[in-house]
Amino acid sequence: MKNVCLITGEERFLVLQKEKELCGGVLSDNAFADMNYSVYKGNFDIRALIGDCDMLPFMSERRLVRVQDSGLFVQGKKDDTAAVAKYLEELPDTTLLLFTETEADGRNALYKAVKKHGEVFDFKRMKPYELAKYIKNKCPVKIPSEYFVACVGDDMEKLEGELEKLLVYTKGAPITQQDIDEVCSKTPEMNIFKMMDAVGKRDTAAALAVYHNMLSAKESPFRVLKMLVRQLKLMLECRYLAEKGRTPRQMAEELGILEMHARGYLEQSKNFKKADLFRGLNACYKCDNDVKTGMIDEALGVELVIIGLNDKI
Repeated sequence: MKNVCLITGEERFLVLQKEKELCGGVLSDNAFADMNYSVYKGNFDIRALIGDCDMLPFMSERRLVRVQDSGLFVQGKKDDTAAVAKYLEELPDTTLLLFTETEADGRNALYKAVKKHGEVFDFKRMKPYELAKYIKNKCPVKIPSEYFVACVGDDMEKLEGELEKLLVYTKGAPITQQDIDEVCSKTPEMNIFKMMDAVGKRDTAAALAVYHNMLSAKESPFRVLKMLVRQLKLMLECRYLAEKGRTPRQMAEELGILEMHARGYLEQSKNFKKADLFRGLNACYKCDNDVKTGMIDEALGVELVIIGLNDKI
């Protein structure tokens, strides 16, 4: 293990997981763990940090010094950043200096020093198709991973929790779509997909039923409107990419979505003329403006947009 590490990135679940792994590797079950552990948060005295790092571990091979959200990896603390970057050249092997930062600029002097003398773990938020691959590799049994991610969403902590529930439920058997439907709660995005399916089939009553169920589940009309805009945009984008000869897999990679979603958006788009999809988007933007200016109630405004989509087919 390197003696200095930086953990950063938007994927909070992986950040916490790596933090736990590295901390456990140093402290383990050592009875003197507390005596070999220091934490620094926010603003602190750099001299105190260096003094802690120089201290020899007590009845242990290594000691752990953690620094959380120090701001040393962004602009604003130039002198402190330079001092710590220089100190890394002298950091003893008996200390693990572990930085966990919400923000970290790769051009920063300390970032470069950590990369030179230690290791940087930058966990970027995974795209849906990447999450599907992650789940497929992690799951010990066969699982329709794209459908699972489509149903559960892109929150890794939730995905891990729902996967654990599924494995208990199926008792080691392969996981099916039916298992996912029975055990996992659906994301609002899945409901929007169902709503647009109903609109495409000219079933306004079914589309409105999905919408009202979402409202009953305490979903905000504004959030529904935002998801509806995203759905219409993706339908248009998939239509255009298909006309350029892209396959659903290529569409998924270009748009950062699941392949099954790319297929679904493309199929749904065939129920509409392009002009109607654009009119639907304009209706969404007008609804947003009308609600914000007090011209219409938000729940009613979104309902009228849904009805209008069906009228335009």
